[in-house]
Amino acid sequence: MYTFCLLRESETALQYCNAVTRAAPGWVDGWYHLGREHYLRGDFTQAQSTLNRCTTLSIAQGIPITERNLDCWYLQGQSAEVRGDCDGLLKVYEEFTEMVAEADLPQTWTYPPEGPSICLE
Repeated sequence: MYTFCLLRESETALQYCNAVTRAAPGWVDGWYHLGREHYLRGDFTQAQSTLNRCTTLSIAQGIPITERNLDCWYLQGQSAEVRGDCDGLLKVYEEFTEMVAEADLPQTWTYPPEGPSICLE
């Protein structure tokens, strides 16, 4: 079933990705692909929620930072930004930057020193 999540036939991919997360609710990659599918469809509320499951499971399962799919954080943050959810964006961005620093990874997602524009007032 997992391979159908990669076919880019949106409705079919969404159905199969949902089936994957029901069958294996602790499988991080299933949540990533489901969240990515919601993101690509423009359903940013669902994307943010689903990708939050991906990040939460990654941390809870103790997956080493270098083995985590950092797109779970990035796409979740982008969804929050599109939705105007400053609190959600700042939380996930902080987690991302802490992981990158801790694992000495290249910083691939940055905002100006003053922070994301949606959070400036």
